[in-house]
Amino acid sequence: MPKIPDRFVVFDLETTGLSPSKNDIIEIGAIKVDLANSTHPGFKMLVRPKGRVSARISQLTGITQSMIDADGVPLANAIADFSSFCERLPLVSFNASFDRRFLYSACERLEHPHFKHRSICALQMARKAWPYRPSHRLTDLCLAAGISVADEHRALADCERALRIFVLSAMALGWEFKQR
Repeated sequence: MPKIPDRFVVFDLETTGLSPSKNDIIEIGAIKVDLANSTHPGFKMLVRPKGRVSARISQLTGITQSMIDADGVPLANAIADFSSFCERLPLVSFNASFDRRFLYSACERLEHPHFKHRSICALQMARKAWPYRPSHRLTDLCLAAGISVADEHRALADCERALRIFVLSAMALGWEFKQR
């Protein structure tokens, strides 16, 4: 029987588009979960893309070029800080293949070691837990579960929602909580 790890990191990326070879990461959000504690440290960082943030991406995410100009850090710094935050813990994300492709692409460009962490996809789990749902979009799953969708498409807020859907999916699938 699968088990929820006692420690793991839920993460989310916001990007300038859908292609890791053509688009850039503009925000990284993460929550380090320790089931033995009631508080969990968060990580959020705006990242400077190679180009400008388009009006379409700003409208979708709420991340503007002026926010990036004021608070964005170079990709190398963001990846190094994120890697340090993650330690060697398993990584959970809502659409793992999307986020991991962007991470791998960033690591390739920076010649940074790849993230070799165990990966868990909350979207795949939700599809298995609730195959009858007409939609498995994070927003739709959250609305169905009574979870707020405020700040949709902001990395840290999406991490909080992905964490809740991950736990609900794991429980629906009968996963056990790992004991220390």
